[in-house]
Amino acid sequence: MKKSIARIAALVALQCGALFAQSLVGTWQGLMLVSQTPGDTLYVVFKISTNVGGTLTGQMYSIDQGGQAPAPDVTLKGSTVKIVMASIGATYTGNLSGDGNSIAGKWATSTGGGTPLTLNLTRATAGTAWKIPEPPPPPRMMPADADPVFEVASIKPTNPGERGGGIRMQGRQFTATNLSVSNLILIAYGFTRASLSVRRTGSKRIGMTSSGSPTWKDSPTTGRCERFFRNYWQTASA
Repeated sequence: MKKSIARIAALVALQCGALFAQSLVGTWQGLMLVSQTPGDTLYVVFKISTNVGGTLTGQMYSIDQGGQAPAPDVTLKGSTVKIVMASIGATYTGNLSGDGNSIAGKWATSTGGGTPLTLNLTRATAGTAWKIPEPPPPPRMMPADADPVFEVASIKPTNPGERGGGIRMQGRQFTATNLSVSNLILIAYGFTRASLSVRRTGSKRIGMTSSGSPTWKDSPTTGRCERFFRNYWQTASA
């Protein structure tokens, strides 16, 4: 009787060990080989957990770059691991080792361009896990009663024949490329093209790069563009 109980206990222990070995839940980390140059690597961490429905989900951290991306689509079929990060157009595919503590795999982009990058992962413990930097604080929002100005503004005519154009805002920097003043007024003041009748706008196109204060996140508004227009008229009149 005692021998039978011992055999059952050993069998249960083996089964539980196998289940644990095949589980992806936990922290996985490894060095992504970016190129053939020695030392050209990125520290990558995956944190895998289960959601309410019991399926696997994860989060990817690029320690060197200070970024992260959700990985809501994580699967383990047999020994094949697949982690999809749709928000950055990347997929990690690898093979889980027999002991469940390492994954040999490749990082590929959804565009299919370039050669997949080698990324071998190991299961991290509390003692071996790499420290993930705290995310930067969110940008400070501009107060509603702020009186913004451009600290630095560079305005110049666009080269004839240049294609494309638009507005880009990154932190404190505002860049407008290959746009007419008419376009900027429409964007800044929310006018319709039919209602716009401003002297000297014409079809002349310009490019502008400036640093504003304080930082803003939303699109340019009336107050934020007033200084731009004053600078433009002065430049155009010179």
